[in-house]
Amino acid sequence: MRGMKSCCQKNIGPLDRAARVLVGVILLLLSIYVFGDVYQVYGLILALIFIITGVSGFCLIYAILGYDSLIKGQSQKEEEEIEKLLDELFS
Repeated sequence: MRGMKSCCQKNIGPLDRAARVLVGVILLLLSIYVFGDVYQVYGLILALIFIITGVSGFCLIYAILGYDSLIKGQSQKEEEEIEKLLDELFS
């Protein structure tokens, strides 16, 4: 289990997370109300990916590339504020 824990640590910063959730919600709404047929399916899949990565704080592509937008030494208070904002958005 040690490998799994180190593999799935958060690697997305708060600004990146908020942007992903916002883009995901917009894409979700566009997919439902504007896009048609095949584009609707692609839009829904992309929207879910953006929302899931934004809420979880982990991006597999970032992990593969070794990129990390999470600010090192970020205070626990800032992280809790982001979690609270995301919880309010989805409740």
